[in-house]
Amino acid sequence: MLPFSHHPGLEVIADPALLRAPELFFNAARLDRSIALRTDDYVRLAAHRLAPITAP
Repeated sequence: MLPFSHHPGLEVIADPALLRAPELFFNAARLDRSIALRTDDYVRLAAHRLAPITAP
């Protein structure tokens, strides 16, 4: 999944558990390249909604 939405009608939903990690890693359907992003930067940039979507 992409970490950001580039479409105004597509909302990004993130699980609050995601925020416990100091860094997040993303790849956009490429197995040979990924990016690391500090979690606090992701929270600041993503404009996402937090909702519990995983189980412990």
